[in-house]
Amino acid sequence: MDELKKCPFCGGKAESYYRWNDKKKVWYAFAQCTVCYSIGHTYSSEEEPDEESDIWEKVAEAWNMRAPE
Repeated sequence: MDELKKCPFCGGKAESYYRWNDKKKVWYAFAQCTVCYSIGHTYSSEEEPDEESDIWEKVAEAWNMRAPE
């Protein structure tokens, strides 16, 4: 997985996570700031993501995207 940049809002450290949604029967993967709890784009998967899943590349790419200065 690509390294996650610092949070664009507060500069805090970001981590990637995944959660199970029992109601929809789907896994969600996303990046979230550990300081202000901002969340990046959420991706869904029918299979539980593992370390080698390509979903983490999508999560990192979405989180690291910044508006041009």
